[in-house]
Amino acid sequence: MKHSTLWIIICLGAAAGVFAAEPAEHRFAVVHGHTLRDCQGTLVIGPAGIRYEAGRESDTRAWNWTDIRELRVESPRELSLVTYEDQRRLLGRDRVFHFRLTDGDITPALARELAAWSARPPVLTVLPPESSPPLFQIPVKHRHLTGGCVGELRVYAEHLEFRSTELPAHNRFWRWNDLAAFSQPELFLWLIHTFAAGEDTLTFDLRQDAPAGAADYLRERLVEAVLPAVGGD
Repeated sequence: MKHSTLWIIICLGAAAGVFAAEPAEHRFAVVHGHTLRDCQGTLVIGPAGIRYEAGRESDTRAWNWTDIRELRVESPRELSLVTYEDQRRLLGRDRVFHFRLTDGDITPALARELAAWSARPPVLTVLPPESSPPLFQIPVKHRHLTGGCVGELRVYAEHLEFRSTELPAHNRFWRWNDLAAFSQPELFLWLIHTFAAGEDTLTFDLRQDAPAGAADYLRERLVEAVLPAVGGD
């Protein structure tokens, strides 16, 4: 009897561990922006996708990650979804849903989960937490359509990021397989070509020479990221 009881306790403990390991859903009170009149509801983000629970059934939506063409985290309290849903009155343009959080923030920990869950490369201005120091740090200026902002390109073993304390809205995070190419047309000019929707190429002026081996490291990591897709070993 004692052995049976002990076995039940062990099984229950193992089951509890499995359930505890399941990623939790994140719930936020939000305002959903409309052209004429905004509405309020709850945005639920989890490993299966995103859903918006509104007071009116006609405003309620649910998307699997494969339903989302582009996820943009524009600040800790703003995010937008570009879906594959056509807008007939706008000649078939993809439909955009914009949400403003009124309770809670998109944290670095949630940004890390979003990077893992998204079916397509997300645009993240909230950067996931550092798990290790960067291999290389390069002071740069990110060129905008007009002007720009200063910050750092940080090269990690698992990803690349641009961090700007001047304009955090221009922070960016890329897994290696989110990047299409890297080019260096001039000694102090780097071009980062991404697969993120609406962000083909980002231009960076290096404010000092890059550390030895940094550019070669980027090229090597991009080659390694492409090899699985083409059947390489």
